[in-house]
Order: sequence, then C-alpha cells, then structure tokens
Amino acid sequence: MLERPSGGVVHPAGAISEPGVHMLFWYSALILMADALQVMDMRLRQIAAGNGTSEEMFLMVTEKFDAAAEARTIFVRGGDYTHVLDHYRKIVAANVERLSAR
Repeated sequence: MLERPSGGVVHPAGAISEPGVHMLFWYSALILMADALQVMDMRLRQIAAGNGTSEEMFLMVTEKFDAAAEARTIFVRGGDYTHVLDHYRKIVAANVERLSAR
C-alpha cells in the first residue's frame, strides 16, 4: 500500500481509501441490517398470525430481484457502494412504513 499526500491509502488493486470512509460504510451497512431485520420480523409475525397474504409473500421474493437489478444499474452508471446502500435503505424504510401501517 502506498500513502497518499491527503492521508488516504492506495491499495495494490488501485482502490483509494480515505480516512473515515470505511466507518461510514459500516455505519450505513449496520443501520441497513437493523432495518432489514425489523422488516423480516414484521413479515414473519404477520405470517405466523395468519395475516400474511400471498401478495406480500410474492413481494418478499420479487423485491430482492428488483433491488439487485437496480443495484447493478447504479454500478453501471458509475455509482459506488454508498449509492447502493442509500438505495437499499430507502427501499427498506418504505417497507417498514408500509408494514407498520397494517
């Protein structure tokens, strides 16, 4: 690894790492995981209570494929992992809001 004048590090693969960037990634990733766990909990409770609909179960699967395709599009257009995390967090937040309204 080579030191950069700005204090960042250039990794052998060419990726540049600025101080604090990894911390922001982990914070965003942990918040996303906590929110996703909340959505899973809400959905499983609905299913266990007999309130889960076939539409909701279908949505659980299809939204994963849709989100993966959208993430691919973000990368193709030059976005990075922070854009993908932000996008996923918006999707999960919408799920929390929708499921909480029931």
